[in-house]
Amino acid sequence: MAINEWTDSSGNSSAGYKPEDGFQISGQTVKPLYNMYGAEGVDSRTFTYTSEGETIFSFYNGIPEPTDYSGSIRVTLDGKEIMTGSGEDQRSDPDLFPSIFKIPLEPGNELKITIEGNQKVWDLGYKRMQYFWN
Repeated sequence: MAINEWTDSSGNSSAGYKPEDGFQISGQTVKPLYNMYGAEGVDSRTFTYTSEGETIFSFYNGIPEPTDYSGSIRVTLDGKEIMTGSGEDQRSDPDLFPSIFKIPLEPGNELKITIEGNQKVWDLGYKRMQYFWN
């Protein structure tokens, strides 16, 4: 299920956007299916999501071409840093991008994604955990 609206660092609701033509990362054409977020117009933006149940949260990330690789991403879960990445990572290992990130969340977990520079995240969403015995 796509996350089509969440709270940014200024406390405003943000719906993101969906580029019409897509973009290139490491020579691959990327066309977001649902949404895309970045730091447009500011140095950085932080987005917050609070899980409403047992879910798998996921998103793709990378810096579109052409690029000077300026940008970074930081993900925290309940205040603990669980992922970081930078344009330097993409410059040194371009085959790893675009990159996908997935994490299981419990009810009430707070996930924050901080995006700086030219970094983009897209197709943010979650799916409810399902167990075969339910």
